[in-house]
Amino acid sequence: MRSTLLITLLIALATITNSYAQKANILLKTGSQFEGEIELSKLKDDGVLVVVSGTNTGTYTPDVVQSVLLEDGESFQVKIISVLNPDYSEDEKEYFVRSLILGPASLWEVFGADFEFAAEKESEVKALQVLEVETPLGGQRDDAYKGVLFQLFSDCTEGVNVSSTKNSKSQLIDVFNKYNSCVDNAYIPQSLNLIKERVIELEVVSGIHYSELNFSGTATLFLGEQLMYDYDFERSISNFYGANINVNIISDILFGGLGLQYVEHKFEPVINDMVADGSSIEFSEVVFKGHIEGRYKIGSFSTALRVGANFHSITKDYDGRIFVAAIRQVDPLRTNNILIKTQGELESGYTTFSLSPAFYYSITDNLELGASYSFITSNKDFLSNADNASDEQSNASLNFHLKFKIVSLK
Repeated sequence: MRSTLLITLLIALATITNSYAQKANILLKTGSQFEGEIELSKLKDDGVLVVVSGTNTGTYTPDVVQSVLLEDGESFQVKIISVLNPDYSEDEKEYFVRSLILGPASLWEVFGADFEFAAEKESEVKALQVLEVETPLGGQRDDAYKGVLFQLFSDCTEGVNVSSTKNSKSQLIDVFNKYNSCVDNAYIPQSLNLIKERVIELEVVSGIHYSELNFSGTATLFLGEQLMYDYDFERSISNFYGANINVNIISDILFGGLGLQYVEHKFEPVINDMVADGSSIEFSEVVFKGHIEGRYKIGSFSTALRVGANFHSITKDYDGRIFVAAIRQVDPLRTNNILIKTQGELESGYTTFSLSPAFYYSITDNLELGASYSFITSNKDFLSNADNASDEQSNASLNFHLKFKIVSLK
């Protein structure tokens, strides 16, 4: 079972690694055209085109590229954008862009710049920036993008409120739709849902699983005397392996995911004054997991809190029946011991919930390492059909994470 899971993880890792490169048709400004596989994350994060396979491998900057067309139909262009400096002088520079709104006024998403968006009207493209400028009173924020929008929308302001518009994707799309509808009755507003960024992660998890099983019962002795006893097991400590698929729900701050985990347990009885003998309990679990995780990132570091629901499917190589033998010395002056036997059977499955604070570090834009600790709810009556006995199993785990991220720009 363990080897099968590891092979599956390796295949998944190979698949996910290959998916970073996407087939594309590249048109250069010289007029030449070729096909190759590109690293999409490099284009988005660094603003450069890295071709990793084909006859023209290498790194291409925006000044030599005309357009990039992906196999799935997504396209990128190069635009000359007018950019404001902190001293309010203007420079022009070429950037890779992707269309968010196309119309009388167009909105572009910009890659590899210290601003995210640019506006185009009548072939003039200007950056939508928030500047930090130095004044005699210190650094101040200047929402320079609002000045660009005021000028851009000056010929039709019906329903267009630039003053309250934030420099965010959703609000800019909304205000561009309103302006374009104002100047062109035939314009059809374009939906944010069509350009939502989807982040998909493959997460490999391994670590140490802790499990405890507490067993207690009541036996009726001769003359009707009741004997209460505890049957203790040593803590089960084992390694586990698993994998999750995570998808963003809200930007990069809220993710949902599904996963599988494999863990083995072995509980050995503790022999003491009350317990003379007992059988060990060995079994393995395949855990089906679902979770929601909130994240907060500062630079290369991020903290997270994951809430999960887990279904544990138990597999075992024997019938799962266990036996407990307890003894009691009735009188300190005598050595009479009374044998009590209690038997039970492992459940076939159970459900738990977990809470896991986590910490991650970004090695690259697409690779993260992290660690977390899972507090897992206890499971009562883990052993079914136990005679006059009750039990409770509790779990916890120390987890180590390796995340591979794919960003789909659809």
